[in-house]
Amino acid sequence: MTVKQEEDKTLKERSYLLLLPLITLSATVWFTPTKMGVYLAFIFSTYLFFLGFLFSSYLWTINKRIKNKHLRSFSLKVFFICLIGIIYSVNYLSINSLIPLSLLLIYFLNSRNKYSELFPLWLRSFSYKIGVIIFICLMNILAFWFNPYSQPIKFYLNEF
Repeated sequence: MTVKQEEDKTLKERSYLLLLPLITLSATVWFTPTKMGVYLAFIFSTYLFFLGFLFSSYLWTINKRIKNKHLRSFSLKVFFICLIGIIYSVNYLSINSLIPLSLLLIYFLNSRNKYSELFPLWLRSFSYKIGVIIFICLMNILAFWFNPYSQPIKFYLNEF
């Protein structure tokens, strides 16, 4: 195994380890009382924005090597959307953080083809797999918010 392949393998392993708390949080909201589930959803959104900061910093370090102005602007946009999301999460709790999350998702889906030639093929397929995992976790949290039996939105509006 070459050094480059070892670095790629390490990046994949660390990325999967970073996703482990996200998967755990999205699954545990279903097995806790509604009050605790609302707080776990808040932690989920905060952690997701933290991962956005890590992604932005990774793009920034790649940009130092490649020196591409489009990649730099993309990493700054991801950074500022995640910053807005953290501010929303802290001030208004978790349900309003869906707004910056949707902005980030829409922006990423619209700009995906612009930046695809900058990355190797294995990284594009790996980012697709990670995107699918994050999307499933987001749908799990969204289904928790709209659960008609425990009604977490009603609890959220009454308590906060």
